[in-house]
Amino acid sequence: MTSESSIARAGGLLSGVILKEQAVHADELPNRVDLGAVTPALIGLMLKQREQVILTELQRVEGGDRHHIAVLEKQASDIQCKLHNMEVALADCKKMLAAAHAALERLGQRLPAPALQQALKALLAGRTEPAEQLFAAVRARQGDQAAEAAFHLAELAYNRIDYAAAFRLYCEAVDLQPDNPLYNNEAGYLAKTIGRYHDAETLYLRALAIWERTVGAEHGDVANSLNNLAGLYLAQGLYARAEPLYRRALDIREKLLGTAHPEVAVSVTNLGLLHVSLSRYAKAEQFYLRALAIREESLGEGHFDVAVSLGHLAGLYKTQGAYAKAEQCFQRALRICEQAVGPDHPCIATLLNSLAGLYKAQRAYAKAERLYHRALVINMHVLGEDHPHVEAGMVNYASLRRMLNRLPDTEG
Repeated sequence: MTSESSIARAGGLLSGVILKEQAVHADELPNRVDLGAVTPALIGLMLKQREQVILTELQRVEGGDRHHIAVLEKQASDIQCKLHNMEVALADCKKMLAAAHAALERLGQRLPAPALQQALKALLAGRTEPAEQLFAAVRARQGDQAAEAAFHLAELAYNRIDYAAAFRLYCEAVDLQPDNPLYNNEAGYLAKTIGRYHDAETLYLRALAIWERTVGAEHGDVANSLNNLAGLYLAQGLYARAEPLYRRALDIREKLLGTAHPEVAVSVTNLGLLHVSLSRYAKAEQFYLRALAIREESLGEGHFDVAVSLGHLAGLYKTQGAYAKAEQCFQRALRICEQAVGPDHPCIATLLNSLAGLYKAQRAYAKAERLYHRALVINMHVLGEDHPHVEAGMVNYASLRRMLNRLPDTEG
C-alpha cells in the first residue's frame, strides 16, 4: 500500500530520492519470480524514452491547458527522481512486475494458454504490452475480475509515468469495487500527485473509513491512511487539519512498533515538516533530532535514512541562518551517502548543490563553485549533456564563475 509516510524524504534536501514506495527487497517479491533480466540499464532506457515523449508533448502544448502542462511537468520531475535513485526505481519496477505476474496467473485461467505464457515471459523481461492486452481482455468482460484487471493496468501505467491513463484506470477499479481500500488509496495518492485535491480527499477519506471498519482503529493500515490524508492537507496548507492526523498516526505506530522503530521516525519527520511549514522552527528541530536519533539507533549511523534526517536538519538550520550547524549536517550527510552509494551517485549531486547553495548564501563563492562543478559533472554523466537540468546547471555554474572572476582573490 502506498503511504505518504513512505515518501517523507521528499521534503528534505535529498528531495526525490524516494518516490511512491520504499525499496522492496527481492525476497519480498510475490512468488519470488526471476526478474534478473530487469536491470538498471533497462529501466533507465525506458525512463529516458518516456521523458522524451513528455518533453515533446510539453513543447507541443506550450501556452495551453495549465493543468495538463502541470501534470506533464510533474511526470518529467518524477522521472528525474527515479533516474536519481535507480536502486529504488528498479526495486519499485520489479515489485510492480511481480505483482502483475501473480495477478495474471490468477486472472488468466480463461485466457488462451499460449498468449498467457507469452505475457508472463514478457513480464519477466520487463515488457508489459502483452500482459496489458490480457488485462484489458479480462477488464472488458465486466465480471468479478474486471476491477483487479483495471487496477493492475493502472499500476503498470503509473510505473511507466503515464499519470492520466493510470488515474483513469484507478478510478475505474474504484467504481467497480468501491469498498476496496487499496484501490481507493492508490487512486487518492495519484489524485494528490496530479493536483486533484478534492478527488484525493474523497478517496482518502473513503479508504480510511473502510480500513477503520475492517481492521480496527489501531491498525498499521489506518496509520498509513491517516498519514496520507494529513499529507494531502499539508500540501494545501491546511495545517490545523493535518496535525491531529499526523499525531494520531504517530500514536498508533508507537503502540504497534515501539518508540524507536524506523516507521516511527517517519511519522516524527512528518510532524517536523508540518512545523517547518508553520515556521515553528524550535519545535521542528525537536522532531527532526528525535527522528535522527531513532534512525541512528535502529538503522545504524551510516544508514542512508540517517543522511535524510541530516538533510532535513541542514535545511532547517540554513533557513534560520545557523550556517555552521547546517554545514556540519550537510557534510556528515555527504560522507554517509558517499559510503552508501559511491561518490558519483546522483543523490551526491543533490547534496553538493545544497551545500554549494549554503556557501553561496555566505558569499563563499570559491567553495560554492567547486561543489557546483562537481555536481554538474555527476549530472552530465547520468543525464547527458543535452538534458534540460544539465543545461540549467551549466547556466548557474557559468553565472557563479562570472561572479567569482569579478571578485578579489580572498578565499581559497
